[in-house]
Amino acid sequence: MSNLTPEQKQVVNTMGKNLLVSASAGSGKTFAMIERIFNLIKEHKASVKDMLIVTFTNAAASEMKQKIYEKLAENAQDSEHIKEELNNILTADISTLHTFCSKIIKQHFYEVGVDPAFRVLEDRESLVLINDSLNAVLNSYIKASDTQFDELFEIYNKKRRDAEFKKSIISLYLFLKTKYDYKSFISSIVNKTYNDDLNDNLATHYLNENLAELTEHFNALFKKFAFEAEQLNSKKLLE
Repeated sequence: MSNLTPEQKQVVNTMGKNLLVSASAGSGKTFAMIERIFNLIKEHKASVKDMLIVTFTNAAASEMKQKIYEKLAENAQDSEHIKEELNNILTADISTLHTFCSKIIKQHFYEVGVDPAFRVLEDRESLVLINDSLNAVLNSYIKASDTQFDELFEIYNKKRRDAEFKKSIISLYLFLKTKYDYKSFISSIVNKTYNDDLNDNLATHYLNENLAELTEHFNALFKKFAFEAEQLNSKKLLE
């Protein structure tokens, strides 16, 4: 582990407690995690078949499994224990969280009352269904001549096209899906936005942040223009 940074060594060697690693992209988180997994296996502290290793995408999960396999293969020549772990890689739980949860539900379908033949929708399939449902909802509001909906539609309806309106709704829907209790989250945002306390008003906070950014941007421009004007004046004087 000589090629690890002090922080990565800490990730690899810390045991007996919960561990959260936060770092920017490209900083070596995956590398450190693979070293940690290998260290656990090498020291007989855990078998890969008893680990749960999850990522966000199928591609990342496949890459993770391949890298763990390669790390074990590099060190398997003189170790029967690691050779055995190589065989366990094929059935190890190295996948996306969705895939793992799907596996658990299929194993215990009789407990939750679902058809064991179910499958998780692919992103493209899911988006098609979302768009179909959204179109049905929008059409129902259009036919109903709902005044509030008409006003909202006109605000987001750019150049008589509803693409941006639909995009905003879908983005909001996908964001709310990440919230455990989306109804409470919406209520909290509404309460913090539509109130008279400017110190606790989210809209005021948002406007202040944007005004501060604009002020900083224009200050930088003014300084640039002042410098260029000074350069021009100096050039004229020299002439």
